[in-house]
Amino acid sequence: MKVLLDLDQLLADGEIDEALYDRLRTLSVREGGNAAVNGLVGFGVSATVAGLLALFPRPEVVVGVGAVLSAAGLFSRRFGAEAWGLLATVLIVVGTLVLGGGILALTEFSLAGVAAVTGIAYAAMAAGRSRILAAEAALMTGVTVGVAMENFDVERFFGPTLVIGLYTLLGLITLGLSRLKNLPAADREPPLTFARVCVVVVNVAFLIGTWAGDRLGGPWDDPVVPAAAFTVAWAVALVLVAWWGIKSGRVWVVRLSAAAGTLHFYTQYFKFFGGEPLAILAAGGLAIGAALYWARRLGASRRNDVAAPHDHAA
Repeated sequence: MKVLLDLDQLLADGEIDEALYDRLRTLSVREGGNAAVNGLVGFGVSATVAGLLALFPRPEVVVGVGAVLSAAGLFSRRFGAEAWGLLATVLIVVGTLVLGGGILALTEFSLAGVAAVTGIAYAAMAAGRSRILAAEAALMTGVTVGVAMENFDVERFFGPTLVIGLYTLLGLITLGLSRLKNLPAADREPPLTFARVCVVVVNVAFLIGTWAGDRLGGPWDDPVVPAAAFTVAWAVALVLVAWWGIKSGRVWVVRLSAAAGTLHFYTQYFKFFGGEPLAILAAGGLAIGAALYWARRLGASRRNDVAAPHDHAA
């Protein structure tokens, strides 16, 4: 876990002493130096790969280069020094992305190729502990399902309802994996990132559903699930998820729920009231009023947090 702290401010506030300040500062400088070296090497590797692929733009070459980079990253992760951890991650991420692109080009986006890239993304996510690959694995899962449905000529059923159901299930599974007690801290981030991507995809599917509904295999102009159903369901889901985020202390969930709720509100607002000047003016006033209300609530909450330790001590 990485934590961002203002050491100078903590020292000035008396939260830490001089000895701890010097020790933390030394550690941060060392970590920053290692990150800089790893970053430069990673940039050099990426630039070299880009030049090589530009000289030999063939799918076979792309696949070979991606496989070599991925193997080098896995080797560095397994046998390299801890200081080279960032470089190993860069090699695994770049190698997996290049390898996946080569496979897709070589197989012309066939079901087998897409499924292979998805499987590689899952394996690399677990081996490389990469959040980027976790996001790729989450998105490629939906692509694989879509290509499979097209392959079996049932793609007309691939709409917001199916996407919401699929990614809700995947999000719950990966969230459960990230909370396993015996799972090392470094291994919690990829499944958690996977779950977060699922949440974003579900909100996007709800947004599409509020505008077009879902035909569920029927004609486009006659949706089986009306847009109003998505509108109500999205609002209820946002309230429940935000409540869960507040209760469990998950700030990211609360922030995303607030952002999605704002998007949902203004989408429906302008859908019904249009882009008239008075409607836009009223929407701006509502946004300012909501911001002032929440700023006041947050200020009161912080004052209570500060006062609580003093009251307890007294």
